Amino acid sequence: MGNTDLVRASRDGDYFHYLWAARKALLLLSPVSGLDVLTIEGPSKSEFHKEIEDGEEIVDVGEYYRSNKFSDASKIIYSQLKHTTVHEEDRFQPSDLKKTLKGFAKRYQKFLTLENKMDVLKKLEFHFISNRPISEDFYKSICELQETGTVTKPTNLEKLELYTNLKGKDLEDFIKLVKFPSQEPNYIAQREILAQDIAYYLPGDDVNAPNELKELIHRKALSENKDTPEITRYDVLRALKTNPDDLFPVKNLIKELENIVNRPIVRTLIDTINESHSQKFIIQAEGGVGKSILSTQIHNYIPSGSLSIVYDCFGNGDYRQSSSARHTHKIALVQIANELAGLGLCHPLIPTASAGPSEYIKAFLFRLKQVSERFSNENKQLFIVIDAADNSQMAADEFNYGRSFITDLLQEILPQNIKIGA
Repeated sequence: MGNTDLVRASRDGDYFHYLWAARKALLLLSPVSGLDVLTIEGPSKSEFHKEIEDGEEIVDVGEYYRSNKFSDASKIIYSQLKHTTVHEEDRFQPSDLKKTLKGFAKRYQKFLTLENKMDVLKKLEFHFISNRPISEDFYKSICELQETGTVTKPTNLEKLELYTNLKGKDLEDFIKLVKFPSQEPNYIAQREILAQDIAYYLPGDDVNAPNELKELIHRKALSENKDTPEITRYDVLRALKTNPDDLFPVKNLIKELENIVNRPIVRTLIDTINESHSQKFIIQAEGGVGKSILSTQIHNYIPSGSLSIVYDCFGNGDYRQSSSARHTHKIALVQIANELAGLGLCHPLIPTASAGPSEYIKAFLFRLKQVSERFSNENKQLFIVIDAADNSQMAADEFNYGRSFITDLLQEILPQNIKIGA
């Protein structure tokens, strides 16, 4: 291989690193992942009161769950990434892993001088990530030591002791923290997977989003960010051209009243909706008879385990304000979808400037399908209540928007176990 080819292969490795880390960064958007901070090219500077340099060279990516302070974190994963372009089928031999295991062990032993061993064993993990497999023989010995505390091949045990400077129970405790996740696809496949992963979060096809997220990772790997290697949820949202406020753009302003009189008609109405095979319902009545109150009380009448989400189209009259835009697909469907995502029922929906009403409808239906699949296994239903839906279309007409979100949504075929009332 010529010198130019070697440089290209090295660039492939960098690209693999950025793409894999970009995919991992998307977990920062998930309300249920628990991932709080991601670091690039080194650990977080906030783990302890004083920066720990021991073994930091092996941390290509750091994952911090719940917090990037060790005392508050539920889990910390240090990953080292290795990529090959020309030796993808050649297995890593024990000697190839010497520096990695030495660095992992060095950082682990430093932590033991700072924290309770049980906490370190509970919270810490070390991952080796590559598109290239490791020696079956050496991996077998590692698994034996992790599972039984014994190794059938003494020469491999000697290598582990040499590389880690640990023996006996100390080595056994440490090696249980070392993981070799399944072999990763190469950088070309990582590029395609990243595009697919991002598509789950966005409405429409945003071809720039993968590049923007990869560029965020790239910048964090540069010397300008040597003191700030951390990436947060906010950073990812900004890379995707949005911010946290855009995920929940409008509040439900329907007042919850106390001491509401239970009316038999309400029970009858909800039972009818619940038992019907129809999935869409339009409730019509004169103003002031209690439709909004009904929307706030429906959760008291639906079957146990089922869920109701209420979207307020009126907003105490702010539906007429262009700054509110409660009638639009971008506002309403993003609000409802992210309330569901916050419950761990679907992917978050990240709004973009380029997507139109049809893209938002498709993205919303995809999330309803996710909810439906989960609820089908649990015999539950989701009730989406759109309060003051007529105001939504009135605002759409007033602002020359066209069809409001609810007008379009009621035309769609809904997944099972989903019911919409307006």
